[in-house]
Amino acid sequence: MNSRSVTRALPVLVLVSGLVACTTPRDPQARPETLVPRAAPRPVLDGRLDDPIWQRATPLASFLGTMKGEPSPLVTTTQLAWDETALYLAIDCVDDFIATPYRNRDDSLWKADAFELFLDPGGDGRDYLELQVSPRGTIFDSRLPRHRRNDDRWTSGLEVHVALDGTLDLDTDQDRGWRAEIRLPMADLVAVGFRPRPGARLSANFFRVDLGRADRKRYAAWSAPLRGDFHALDRFGTLVLTD
Repeated sequence: MNSRSVTRALPVLVLVSGLVACTTPRDPQARPETLVPRAAPRPVLDGRLDDPIWQRATPLASFLGTMKGEPSPLVTTTQLAWDETALYLAIDCVDDFIATPYRNRDDSLWKADAFELFLDPGGDGRDYLELQVSPRGTIFDSRLPRHRRNDDRWTSGLEVHVALDGTLDLDTDQDRGWRAEIRLPMADLVAVGFRPRPGARLSANFFRVDLGRADRKRYAAWSAPLRGDFHALDRFGTLVLTD
């Protein structure tokens, strides 16, 4: 044996809501892929995340820093399910300061606490969707016929139900986080070329924006774009629908 040192990807223990989860460092260059189970029964949208499907659906891999792909301190648990009527998401965002001033649909949610979904059914950077939700339950939705050509006049059927573990916009207390259940009608995806069926593949990415105290912003992604562009479509991961 020579004296060359060997580096291994060791598991990391992370404390999340009182539970210890074991995660393995990810290759930031690798684009993730995950299986999305059928929602049977459908979740009740109340932000509580106690439906049977969320006990079965495997969470997405831990989010990474957007620029370098390093492990992110933003603990974000994301689960998905589907049926012929909709795509469902459950998100759980650990956050010690929950803040967003935005109250109107299509406000600039990305400038404060927000969760973002990008869905590109064709995987070709055309006719893709940009959707955002805030801990206030505010929605941003846009359809893009081409890269960064937002049509904010388009309106989705997105439904969002949020539950807070803390106090919104109050800087004097210690928040714990916010949760949301999201329903996107499958008709919105069919309209941009998606065919929902077992085995169908959907190019997607998910982002977390965190507005800390003193206006300190942090960003994390399921698949790190590795550049300052959330619309880095070539870096999207893949959702695979299953029965």
